[in-house]
Amino acid sequence: MVKLTDDISVLSGIGPKKKEQLASIGIHSVADAIFHAPLRYEDRRERKDIAALSHGEKAGVLAVCMGKMRGVRKNGRTLYTGTFRDGTGTLSVTFQNSPYVTRAFISGRAYALYGTVSVRGNMRRMFSPVFSPRGAKTDKIGRIVPIYPGGGGVSQSLIRSVVTSCLSSLSEPVSDILPEEIRKKAGVYEKNRAIQALHNPLDMADAEKALERLKFEELFLLFTGMRMQRASLEKKEGLRLSADMAPFYKNLPFTPTEGQTDAISDILRDMESGKPMNRLIEGDVGSGKTVVAAAALYIAAMGGKQGVLMAPTEILARQHAETLKKLLPSLSVCLLTGRLRAAERRMAEEDIQTGRAQVIVATQAVLNEKLDLKNVAAVIVDEQHRFGVRQRGFLSGLPQSPHVLVMSATPIPRTLSLTYYGDLDISILPAVPKGRQAVDTFFVPPSYRERIYTFIEKELEKGNRAYIICPLATEGEEDELPSAESYAKAISSRFSKETVLCLHGKMKNKDAVMEAFSTGEAKVLVSTTVVEVGVDVPSATVIVIENAERFGLSQLHQLRGRVGRGTEKSYCILISEPHTKEAKERLSTMKNERDGFKIAEADLRLRGAGEFFGTRQHGDMQLLYADVLEDSRLLPLAAASAEEILKGDLALRKHPEIKKAVKTLYDRFAMN
Repeated sequence: MVKLTDDISVLSGIGPKKKEQLASIGIHSVADAIFHAPLRYEDRRERKDIAALSHGEKAGVLAVCMGKMRGVRKNGRTLYTGTFRDGTGTLSVTFQNSPYVTRAFISGRAYALYGTVSVRGNMRRMFSPVFSPRGAKTDKIGRIVPIYPGGGGVSQSLIRSVVTSCLSSLSEPVSDILPEEIRKKAGVYEKNRAIQALHNPLDMADAEKALERLKFEELFLLFTGMRMQRASLEKKEGLRLSADMAPFYKNLPFTPTEGQTDAISDILRDMESGKPMNRLIEGDVGSGKTVVAAAALYIAAMGGKQGVLMAPTEILARQHAETLKKLLPSLSVCLLTGRLRAAERRMAEEDIQTGRAQVIVATQAVLNEKLDLKNVAAVIVDEQHRFGVRQRGFLSGLPQSPHVLVMSATPIPRTLSLTYYGDLDISILPAVPKGRQAVDTFFVPPSYRERIYTFIEKELEKGNRAYIICPLATEGEEDELPSAESYAKAISSRFSKETVLCLHGKMKNKDAVMEAFSTGEAKVLVSTTVVEVGVDVPSATVIVIENAERFGLSQLHQLRGRVGRGTEKSYCILISEPHTKEAKERLSTMKNERDGFKIAEADLRLRGAGEFFGTRQHGDMQLLYADVLEDSRLLPLAAASAEEILKGDLALRKHPEIKKAVKTLYDRFAMN
């Protein structure tokens, strides 16, 4: 018998090699195996007549083996082929390098086979189907078969056998953390029933209900944790900071939008409240989030305290520092990054320690310094999705409970904002400041490339600059697509009068390359999406995106935001030959839509929340089972259940198992 906490190696047959394989897909313990949810299911119960099989479908048949399996040597491999019949037609079955099939199939006997069908003319084929003799019991055929997430050389057979062993060997039932009244209201399975149905469903509806239980529990824990975080924050005392904002507005070189002034009012109210601010500023590309951040830093400085603005990259930190010096001319702005010279670093650290630096602009280097930040009263985190829960928790955990402002340049629909940032208050900047020109967007096939180059040349003659975006960094990632490196080399002669530079994430001198483009030393920058966030080059008027169908809508919108930042008319040119309906719809939406929030809605509808956040979500919450868009119907139920369980018991003293599960969930977020 085994316990949930036992190492997976307690199972018979799991030696060091298999243990290592299972670890590569996240299975370390018995519990990991039991809660390793299938990606999908194949219903292998139904059997079709051979004559009814269609090309490309996965199907099962019951057919008689006609003669022996014969092997033929071809291109260094041996193909074993046999013929099967069922009274309606003939099926050719082939296996590669599998001599055992010559013994496994006996002429004249009936076999159940399941696999992908290929049809050419009147001939139907299956390549390497799963099979069993008629009437034999097997976990591969004649049932609903779970298909698990794998990789690392881990076979489905190994995963299934490990899961089966764990389920049959458990010493006691799995504890169900959800009280019965919550389960009944939500209409979800009891935990042990869900686990059994997850791996051995009676039918497809049973499998769906099993997964629904895991999704509901995960969302319930998510909302419970958020509510507890908010309650904890509300108990903390924050510095009461106030400021006369008239001098701040007077120094601005432009009139702020209504959205900016509303957000600044929200921030001032938060910082005056005596409770730590915990607010998200969510705005479209070019909506002016930096001005709002400057206001929070100004309020902190007027209270005799320091403020920190954290940026995800060196160049963005430098850009923010220069911008803040203009927006806050009366304040001392200090830059702290990993690339400062030793003397500059010592000076910056001294300014921070003595309090001479009223505004600190930093990269993640500030997290790793043993600096005395006791005078920091406001922390602004730019591009939250690039920092993650762990870093945000570090900042919020400073002894003086600073006011925290998070800025996101990715417009997120309201439901998702409340889920992904549920512990934050939200201010939205809906409008782009006056004077910001709309970027004309065109969608053209590759045959237009030469015309595009001519157009770029004309823009360069005006003193403007151009981006060209490629989906890949280097050769060999995917042979059919151009890489940024090969593309830059190919067009260097085409733009011989101008300097063409290449930029991608694998380079060590990214900041130097971007600086050369920003200063005008280079006029054409061929890059991957590393330029997507924040970099401000007002003279860049053209962005060309190769293989535009490869990018999500929100990513394309962010890339488009790299141009149109100055006074000159700007253009976004999408080069693509889309072959799918979804790709065509994405590009059409980009051409016709400017509103980032509407684009985000379309992106989520077309791709789902997982792809919408993608790798940029690294460090933030990555749910194992639930998709907050696809499972949106569960959100109100989960949120209401969280509120109910916490009513009168915010510390969860009556429900220690739920408290432990919440901690486990949030610990996983922090480790990602």
